[in-house]
Amino acid sequence: MKKLFRKILLLSFLMTSILSIMSISITAEEFKQSKEINYKLRTDVHPKRIYIDGKSFYSEGIPKRYREYKEEHDGVIYSGKLTLTEYQDTGDGYLGLYSGYIYR
Repeated sequence: MKKLFRKILLLSFLMTSILSIMSISITAEEFKQSKEINYKLRTDVHPKRIYIDGKSFYSEGIPKRYREYKEEHDGVIYSGKLTLTEYQDTGDGYLGLYSGYIYR
């Protein structure tokens, strides 16, 4: 009976140590994968500002000097004021070209 008890006890210790080693190695692999995912997310960099050159807008009267503008790039919304660079009479209104920086 004593030998049987020792064998069962030894077997339970072996199984416990094997299972704990397997679970530690699995968590290490998951940790390594999660670190890679975090690193990939950090490499996706969006600029703080974007220069818009020659954006055209139509207006019925003389165009305003500044124009609010909003645009989306890769899921990030940029907005800001564009400055009138030139305008032209079209007969029934004006076509104005605006340029400037828009920010996140």
